[in-house]
Amino acid sequence: AMKGGTKFVVIDPRCNETVETLGAQWIPIRPSTDTAMILGMINHIISQGLHDKEYLDKYCVGFDAEHMPTGDYPEYTYKPLERNEFKYTSQPADTSQNFYDYVMGQGAFAAEGPKTPEWASEICGVPAETIKALAEEYATTKPATIFAGGAPARINEGECLPHAMLTLGMVCGQIGRDGASVSGTMHNSASNGGGSLVSAGGAGVKSEIPANPFPQKQYAMNNGEMWNAVLNGSYTMYKDQKQDVNIQMIYQGMGGALNQRQAMTQGIEAHKKVEFVLTMNYVLNTSAKYSDVVLPVTTEWERPGTLLTGNREILIYGQHVTEPLYEAKSDQEIAIGIAEKLGFTREEVYDIDETQQLFNKLAGCTYVDESGEKATLLTITQEDIDAMGVQGEPQEGKITLQEFTEKGIYQVERKDGDSYAYLPFAKFIEDPEANPVSTASGKFEICCQSLSAYIDSLGFSTKDPLPKYVRVTEGYEDGVENGRPFQLLTQHYWRRSHHVFDNIPWLREAWPQELWINASDAAELGIETGDPVRVRSPYGSVVRPAFVTQRIMPKTIGLGEGAWAELDENGDDLAGATNTLSSPIPTGQGHTGFNSNNCTIEKYEGTLDPDCEWPQRIVFED
Repeated sequence: AMKGGTKFVVIDPRCNETVETLGAQWIPIRPSTDTAMILGMINHIISQGLHDKEYLDKYCVGFDAEHMPTGDYPEYTYKPLERNEFKYTSQPADTSQNFYDYVMGQGAFAAEGPKTPEWASEICGVPAETIKALAEEYATTKPATIFAGGAPARINEGECLPHAMLTLGMVCGQIGRDGASVSGTMHNSASNGGGSLVSAGGAGVKSEIPANPFPQKQYAMNNGEMWNAVLNGSYTMYKDQKQDVNIQMIYQGMGGALNQRQAMTQGIEAHKKVEFVLTMNYVLNTSAKYSDVVLPVTTEWERPGTLLTGNREILIYGQHVTEPLYEAKSDQEIAIGIAEKLGFTREEVYDIDETQQLFNKLAGCTYVDESGEKATLLTITQEDIDAMGVQGEPQEGKITLQEFTEKGIYQVERKDGDSYAYLPFAKFIEDPEANPVSTASGKFEICCQSLSAYIDSLGFSTKDPLPKYVRVTEGYEDGVENGRPFQLLTQHYWRRSHHVFDNIPWLREAWPQELWINASDAAELGIETGDPVRVRSPYGSVVRPAFVTQRIMPKTIGLGEGAWAELDENGDDLAGATNTLSSPIPTGQGHTGFNSNNCTIEKYEGTLDPDCEWPQRIVFED
């Protein structure tokens, strides 16, 4: 796209590698204030007559008083969790509560005033002229696309942001049209939507899972309340409904919840309070460090193999490299061992071994051909079956198992004009009556009553049916008032994948865990690059060397998430784990506000050795 002349604009508190790689325009913004900027853009677009009124009238509800939800829709069912479906019965909306009047400051919203670029600038820190220029450029460039990572909405009360982004796309008619979209770009499906073009088969395990004795009840608790539930014995079930709980064991079968969930210091106390903590891992990460028993687990390289997707058109084959070290066992072997002690047989847990499961996945691999039909991917011979020592039948496919094994990857071939392109909502745009979208009204909802009702039912916070700007808890405005003026941005970091690989000295040396701070803020505090600094929040404190730069918004500090916490005798986390600072405040649909943290900074008087020189957490040493 860049080589083809596409212009890129990156809106981010930090000038990241994407800006540099794409030669993009960088617009720095305060964390948690993107919604204000978007509303300022929409106000200017409407003021200049650049909005797509025909598109809004035909495909959307809620833009103006004449197109508010009528309430005569069928009952709407939303299923965020299998046993937690939410049913919404439509109600006629108050026509005075329409988006046009809100953003233009008219009618029922006259007292609030219009959401002008000047209004937005005071909140988000982006100059009003920049907001106007971007608004005009977006509205007049057809097609234009908005890609959003998850970070801008990983804030308290964050649901308004994606709603506002979608509304901006609707106002300019940029959804459901070729080359235009408003979509997420993250993980392995970045900007590449649509169904999978290549897929692995199933493992073929036939074990029966006992029926849930309470199928209509949802006992999952929110991450933000998890540690408090252990310490204080209750959590939020639904609105106005607290559930008592007495947790005395923490079983961590995978991952690093203690390090990767907010309020880590509270989590450490929770680990100390319960009677028993068991962790399964192949490294002594933070969760394992605070456990009573650690069961050593094999890595993927010590197992028969695995299949995973890179995006919708890639299948990756991870293969066996070495035999298990020491007494390490796979997750399945550990599960079988525990189950046998509880009186179950191996076959009741897994009726086939992991090598047979791998073969079943390989034999079941399919790809989508250019006619749109699924076809067998791999040719497997009897010799292949015998070599793996499994049960199966020879088959014909597009490529041989040997070729797939040697390359370790299969990529569906793409070319201009092929049949694999995906345009979401194309049928809806073609005929909205015959092809309604999956909302209560069947249209794009600027006024979304069902989302508002669902969030209200959960009991953490509320959300207006409109995409309004909300002053978030521990956002920019709170920091100004509470004396903690720095907003912590918790970015993903090249050194590791979340917390994975943070124990590797070479990576620690290549990418130090530094605290990004704007040069003007550093000068005010007398801080230079390399100085150890202490960052405090109400939930904990970290100490890390400073990196002074112009590449981050003033009064915003940046720290890579996922560092393995190392608390000293004073309670300072010398490793700089961001969740030492983060707040346990569930809001909205219960998501985590990783980027809603008000902090202070001060120079650290002690010494801080480079973490690449720290002793490694070694479980076994020869």
